Amino acid sequence: MKQAIEQKLRPILGLPIWGIENMPGLLSLEIGDHQVLFQNGGESKERGTFAMNIECSWSWKKGNEVVADPNSSAAAIGRLVPVTCLGLSAGDDGSLEIVFDNGARLLVSTPMVQTRIGVRPPERQFWAFFEPAEDDPRFVVGSRGIK
Repeated sequence: MKQAIEQKLRPILGLPIWGIENMPGLLSLEIGDHQVLFQNGGESKERGTFAMNIECSWSWKKGNEVVADPNSSAAAIGRLVPVTCLGLSAGDDGSLEIVFDNGARLLVSTPMVQTRIGVRPPERQFWAFFEPAEDDPRFVVGSRGIK
């Protein structure tokens, strides 16, 4: 899984993360060039070339200090960007670390899912990577691997 994740996310290297929003259970990132997309009903929304939705545990660290996590205020979250993605690494469990130009790191931790032998874990999405302007399916990492 590690290699597939790193290959899929490689295009974000060198790109800015400029949009960020933290909602209950979801951190949303806008990555790359700004583009205006029109939704149903003609309403426009500014999106990135790429986007990432994180629905599991995450923390934004600078050195060893956590500067933001899912419990942080909107103001604290908003101060995290803009940053440029300089590096990334993934784990075989779907975890992820993205390193930024200001020395900060986004750490995404996927929960360990314990099941009995022969029983599949309940399906749960941990995070997704996609291109908002494209109809391509999302690259989803979840409790059952990559989808």
